[in-house]
Amino acid sequence: TDFDRALGFYRDTLGLEVNQMVEEAGWAEFKLANGSNLGIHRDDCAKIPDGRRPGGTTGFYVATKDVEAVARDLKARGVTITQDVSELPYGKIVAWADPDGNEFVFIESAHG
Repeated sequence: TDFDRALGFYRDTLGLEVNQMVEEAGWAEFKLANGSNLGIHRDDCAKIPDGRRPGGTTGFYVATKDVEAVARDLKARGVTITQDVSELPYGKIVAWADPDGNEFVFIESAHG
């Protein structure tokens, strides 16, 4: 809902490097540690063909080797934790949200 706020959150709060920025399209892409990219876009230029609404839950999981360390780091950065570290049959998780309420999950797999 606020592109500049989201840009600041991902860049400054989470410390992600901006890989690509297309201001006229309201698009920013961030480089992730594993070589993948995460993109965000302005709400008013979003054309989401599958009917998902901007600002909704993503169902996006990111693998990590130490979910508790990740949780400590997120908390230290002032990130909103939506589910504290939990042990589940498939591994440990911590869920968090960006300023628009998009939820993400870090998972430490029980299966290595």
